[in-house]
Amino acid sequence: MKTTIYNTKLPTIPKKHEIVESDIVEHPYEYSCLMVDLPSDSASIVKHWGTKFINVDEMYIDTESGIKGLEDRPHVTIKYGINDVNPTDTMRQVIGSDITFTLGTISKFENELFDIIKVDIDSDCLSQLNNNITENIECTDSFPDYVPHCTIAYVDKGSHNHLLGNDYLSGISIENNMVVFSAKDGTEHELEITQCR
Repeated sequence: MKTTIYNTKLPTIPKKHEIVESDIVEHPYEYSCLMVDLPSDSASIVKHWGTKFINVDEMYIDTESGIKGLEDRPHVTIKYGINDVNPTDTMRQVIGSDITFTLGTISKFENELFDIIKVDIDSDCLSQLNNNITENIECTDSFPDYVPHCTIAYVDKGSHNHLLGNDYLSGISIENNMVVFSAKDGTEHELEITQCR
């Protein structure tokens, strides 16, 4: 079996171009985000589903962007687009605890280059946290409509439609009291929280 690897090369800098400070990328990511990792037992089940049902020949891989086909760290993003590089006191105050959510059925996102196979998430708590962060912390909303989900794999466009609606993971309940602040400089900070507001 052969996996197609997509590798977008960066443009070559002309020889006469003098590199200045503005050419240097200060941070590897455009924004910071808050997310919650799936516990190891639930993460193992999700990854097992991916290896069982995702066709290796139709995985989307882009080495430049760090896309490796299967997601190796199952998590749920609470908020992407945070401008801060470090967690703040305000951030800690608006984040609650005892984050609970339930896995649903399989669905997907589509974009111009690839599709994203994901499992839907049912959680009033996560939606409340997303709203609290949006209202109290400086963010850039590239995705204003919050759709809680857990990414399973990046696949070729138009593939794996037969998996949509699959309920193998549906009903798995998860509770976590630790949020990860993933900074745009590549560092991570674990934030233990106290209540879901």
